[in-house]
Amino acid sequence: LEGGSVNISGGEISHNLANNGNGGGFCIVGGNFNMPDGGNARIFENATFSQSNKGGNGGGLYVTSAGSDVTVDILSGSIMDNSSDRVGGGICVDMTGHEPSSVTVTVGKAGGDNLNPSISSNHTIILGGGLYAKGEKANIIINSGRIMDNTISGYVSNPNVANEGGMVTLNGGDVTHVT
Repeated sequence: LEGGSVNISGGEISHNLANNGNGGGFCIVGGNFNMPDGGNARIFENATFSQSNKGGNGGGLYVTSAGSDVTVDILSGSIMDNSSDRVGGGICVDMTGHEPSSVTVTVGKAGGDNLNPSISSNHTIILGGGLYAKGEKANIIINSGRIMDNTISGYVSNPNVANEGGMVTLNGGDVTHVT
């Protein structure tokens, strides 16, 4: 997605591979991505793989900006069983070097229940099995839902949410760890 809007309220994005790239299931470079409240869309069993430092991020979703603000609302559904050989097994938000534009990812609606949406059973090697955010213009708001049971096989002990210089706001939800 490079501009425009995508709304996914049902169905699935599954079994895709980004070889030497980012975003196994979906790569968002600009525009708006929405999994609206009440939907049951699934992003699962996607992967990224790279033999260098230039890809392999965001097994389920990779989010960045090419000059305009980006909004990602994950209010229902699931992002699960995705994998990355670098960072962000479920979701990677990378705003390194993309200022002044910003990315805002909202997980769950305010006052929503702790079961929906679900970001779980994702895997990565380095950081953020469930969700990874990097750069001061990477804004993550977790209102409700579950971010748990994600795994990493690398550097830090926290497998669910990892943040490097962005802003993670935890208003609710069932989140096991945030680093």
